[in-house]
Amino acid sequence: MKENFIGKYNLQKTLCFSLIPEEKTEEFFKQRKLLEQDTERANAYEIVKKCIDRYHKSFIEETLSGFKIADLKDYKDYIELYSKTGKNTADLKKIRDLEENMRKAISKRMTGDEKYKSIFDLKKLQPNNEDEKEKNAIDSFKKFYTYFTGFNTNRKNIYKDSIKNSIAWRCINENLPRFLDNASIFPKIQEALIDENPDSFENSMLLIKEKAQIPSDTKIEDMFCPEYFSSVLSQSGIDKYNDVLGGYSCQDGAEVHGINQLINLYNQKIEKKDKDLRLPLLKPLYNQILSDSEKISFIPEKFNSDNEVISAVGEYCKKISKYFDPLTELFSELPSFDRSGIYISSGKAVDDLSNKVFGNWSTVADKWQEEYMQQHPQKKKQTDKYLEEINREYRKIKSFSLAEIEQLTDDKEDRVSAYYKKAAEEAKEKFYCCYDKAKVILNGGKYSYDKNGKRLCKNIEDKTLLKDLLDSVKDAERTFKPLLGTGKEEAKDQVFYGRFCEIMDELCRVDKLYDRVRNYVTQKPYSKDKIKLNFENPQLLGGWDMNKENDYRTILLEKKAITIWLL
Repeated sequence: MKENFIGKYNLQKTLCFSLIPEEKTEEFFKQRKLLEQDTERANAYEIVKKCIDRYHKSFIEETLSGFKIADLKDYKDYIELYSKTGKNTADLKKIRDLEENMRKAISKRMTGDEKYKSIFDLKKLQPNNEDEKEKNAIDSFKKFYTYFTGFNTNRKNIYKDSIKNSIAWRCINENLPRFLDNASIFPKIQEALIDENPDSFENSMLLIKEKAQIPSDTKIEDMFCPEYFSSVLSQSGIDKYNDVLGGYSCQDGAEVHGINQLINLYNQKIEKKDKDLRLPLLKPLYNQILSDSEKISFIPEKFNSDNEVISAVGEYCKKISKYFDPLTELFSELPSFDRSGIYISSGKAVDDLSNKVFGNWSTVADKWQEEYMQQHPQKKKQTDKYLEEINREYRKIKSFSLAEIEQLTDDKEDRVSAYYKKAAEEAKEKFYCCYDKAKVILNGGKYSYDKNGKRLCKNIEDKTLLKDLLDSVKDAERTFKPLLGTGKEEAKDQVFYGRFCEIMDELCRVDKLYDRVRNYVTQKPYSKDKIKLNFENPQLLGGWDMNKENDYRTILLEKKAITIWLL
């Protein structure tokens, strides 16, 4: 059997030994400064990557700014289906097909541009404003362009249509549903704010438009029409749109209220009279892939010191600490929302909720199956085929509303709402407890780490404090993130989701911080940064083809043990 697999698949091996130059080889290394060259090239790599990304960001902005996606028939068909109530299985499949078509259109728009290939051509790379440091870094890679093979592969992935975290996915699967939700609720918001104070609303809109530099021929209400989506594909369009929603600070320090601030002021007045009259907040769009706005200012690409870690964790926790009170307030008010418009992702999230609320992992699934059997009875004795049909239909469900779960389980005691209220309170308590303990190393906001020369990665107690603190945020994220559902459900309670999405957007930022802190504190204290060895040959160790020995400068000899010779 094993013979059938020999020579069939690629296999990578890590060689766990050292290659130590001796005698003339060592002397040759020192004369030519081979290791020094490769070390300098490794440092230059980080500089050139930023230069390449600058090209990508400029290209993305240019190609997306001129793409009229709203003119596509697929887009118009999608709008019609998205707003349809009572969607059936065929409608949901059609929506997925239309999303795929629109992603392909965006991907084709970018990859079909004549400039696309040039942004992967390092020979055409130019430094920023004749920056000498960038120029030297770029020059160090002449004849070594294969150094960027892996990096360019990663960058090519962001232009694909079927990959999550690609440009097309960000536009269609993440931003489009939010944009359409905002478009559907803006007329109600506009009407309510005008009725309250027409002059104040008009003046606010003029000020927002002026400061956000919205073109004179564009009205604020135009930004909430389906046709405007073409203008928010690029980062510059997203920035303007989000400024209109959330407001911003001017260079002179003046604060300009966005529409959401006006909504908050309105809700503060109205909820004392009737909470049902509250207006939903508009949801900001996600920043475009690779944009500067997408990056979190205090989280570097890679931590290089203990102080960087402490500073980043401190800044994040200082910011996120403001969101736990709104979280507990939101879920304490859960019974006042329309729970038929609040959804939870199906699968593991529903099973977990079922276990924690009803004491059994399969309670919700079993109740759903019982109801399905009553509505679609098997005429003959139950068969395996009939049970497969039930399971298949259950797996098709992407999300359940909380009201549906309450109805299925006959939850007259409102245990689902009670669970989420308690979970929010526990999440808040756990975070503040861990935050107070961690303040010993967060150093009162000064964010300097000094343990008598002992590094953070060697200090188990301090690492535990950091881990517990970030775990408390991750636990909250895992508990409440499923309530985002698919984001495409119909008849969502927009008042709930306007507040909830604002909180979750901040909670979910912990993922990037968590990964980078973990990578830093778990590295071996004695390890050094790895660099790629070239020895003045860009094709070094490129393979074992006998005809390419002169190019790859290596041969592979086998006799009991493997020997590698560098020619």
